[in-house]
Amino acid sequence: MIKNMVNDIERCFSSLDGYNEDVKKIIGIAQLEVHMKIKRFLIVFTFITALFLVVSTLNISSASAIVAKKTPNGLQKTPGAMATQNAINHAAGIYGNPHGKPVNYQGIITTIDDVSITITLKDQSSVTVTITPETIIRFPRGQASEDQLLTPGMTVMVHAILGQDDLLTARRINLIPKASPLQQELDD
Repeated sequence: MIKNMVNDIERCFSSLDGYNEDVKKIIGIAQLEVHMKIKRFLIVFTFITALFLVVSTLNISSASAIVAKKTPNGLQKTPGAMATQNAINHAAGIYGNPHGKPVNYQGIITTIDDVSITITLKDQSSVTVTITPETIIRFPRGQASEDQLLTPGMTVMVHAILGQDDLLTARRINLIPKASPLQQELDD
């Protein structure tokens, strides 16, 4: 557009006889500006095109690298460890959690020894749970060190596993602290 204007001005002045040097300078400057703008446009256009080509090439090569990911030679593609164990259990006829079903009981300790704990539940039924060396016993914070033993009469929450042999095994026993006298009044 600017180039057409310069050409039009040039044609007008060329038809006049003897136009002066100032007009020729103005026309020369206008032509120079047009050429500079065209050069700037071509440089920017070339840079953007090159940048686009580089980015698209990188995207294509990274996408093909993801698709082309293969199992190394000599190794067999296998499912994860849990999927493998589940398949083995399923083939052996073991369904569900192989460790058993988690169950929770809250009640008062009736009897306790080195291998089991019996608690009385709110409905007055009793439950006996096996204690193992892996059983975790938790006491409330701030309790005196001499009180770190479970004894009959204490209220506990037992987190156990009901095995496939229908035996309960304690995983964790939490001592439930006695309520303060004020709390007991509120409960009554």
